[in-house]
Amino acid sequence: VILTLAFALQSCSKADDLVDDITVPVPFSVPVTFDTQIPLSVTDTVNYVKTQPIPFNADINAAIKSQYPAMSAANLKSAKLTQFKIQYKSSVAGIKLDVINNARLYLRVEGQSDLLVATASNNTSTDILNFTPDTTIELADILKTDQKYLILEVQGKKIASDQLTVTVDSAFRLL
Repeated sequence: VILTLAFALQSCSKADDLVDDITVPVPFSVPVTFDTQIPLSVTDTVNYVKTQPIPFNADINAAIKSQYPAMSAANLKSAKLTQFKIQYKSSVAGIKLDVINNARLYLRVEGQSDLLVATASNNTSTDILNFTPDTTIELADILKTDQKYLILEVQGKKIASDQLTVTVDSAFRLL
């Protein structure tokens, strides 16, 4: 009986590492990368202009399961965005990312207000738009939904319009 009690106490010492009865080294980071199209329309160099919703075509469950097969998005207690960048691949009219001076990144799910999750300032790169995530924003419930959208709100350096093909490279800190 004493050995059983000692074992039970030792097993419970890592209670913070339990996520719905699945032991994982928490918190852990999951990279999420996917290609998408951005209908970019920079119509103002003073005010911010929002893009149309861009489907967040990332399989969060697959990203989690690639590291921890017994885990899924349904098990998440917490999720924070830790990295976000957009990498230029191509465009119809040859417009690149340097037409964007500043940008705000929002996440949208049905029935909720757009949530500002990251910003990019003073962009000079033609090929990469680096964002600074707000690491205090809780995203677990959003990542559990099937339909998520990215919204870019951009302030341009010059007026431009194009259809861009990009790679979204992001990472989430999960618990």
